[in-house]
Amino acid sequence: MFDDINDLYQQVILDHCKQPRNFHEMPDATCMAQGHNPLCGDNLKLFLTLDGDVIKDASFVGSGCCISKASASLLTDNVKGKTKAEAEKTFEQVRDMITTGKVNGDVGKLAVFAGVYKYPARVKCAILSWHALMGALKGELGAKARGAFQALAQLKVAAAPAVPAATASTSANAPTGAQGPNRNNAAPA
Repeated sequence: MFDDINDLYQQVILDHCKQPRNFHEMPDATCMAQGHNPLCGDNLKLFLTLDGDVIKDASFVGSGCCISKASASLLTDNVKGKTKAEAEKTFEQVRDMITTGKVNGDVGKLAVFAGVYKYPARVKCAILSWHALMGALKGELGAKARGAFQALAQLKVAAAPAVPAATASTSANAPTGAQGPNRNNAAPA
């Protein structure tokens, strides 16, 4: 029976890896955060739309290993409709489960990651999107990213030759080439 459960868990992870749910940018997101795992090369951006304290929608884009993509996919399915407090509680349960293998409470399909603790190199892959969730909910990473983009835009405007204001504003807000979300096939085709 143990092999049957492991096979089922592997099937769920492969399904969410090959066909990730909610894999798209969300232009109307109210908060976002980025996550990067240099050990495995996982790189993702998580988007949330909040209505008060309730997560109305969640999505992600990025590239990475199967564990990382499946974890982000299952996360986006799991947190929709939850309050911030409920999502934070789920984070705690998932973090404990991924690092110890012990399932505390009803985590639903997220239980597929209970065996990850046996593979220390994969723990960071499985928890990456969850740390991005916490950053997005706290506004830490999203605020830093907005501040960095605003500072970059101001530098571009200040360094640009004298041009009409509308043109300077447009060029300051233009995408920055290879650093956008389409790098490394990050966004779906």
